[in-house]
Amino acid sequence: MYDTTHFRGCPDVGTTTIMDLVTRKWIREIVSAEETSTQVQVVFTDALEAEGLLDEALERGADGRIDPTVDDDRRPILLAVSDNGP
Repeated sequence: MYDTTHFRGCPDVGTTTIMDLVTRKWIREIVSAEETSTQVQVVFTDALEAEGLLDEALERGADGRIDPTVDDDRRPILLAVSDNGP
């Protein structure tokens, strides 16, 4: 799951954190003056790398195609949960 928090003393600075939804383990964070998809992509990539999932995910999707009709138990499920509205 990910969430971005802004600090009361520095409203222009936000911290986006990535946590494991089940264990609530804090995996990665990024502090930035911007809150855009770029920061979310960077911190998700760092989190995948920290958990040892990035190389495997890149290797399996090297040709840019993944067949969603084929059941693959090795395929990680990316579930993003946020409270940023609908």
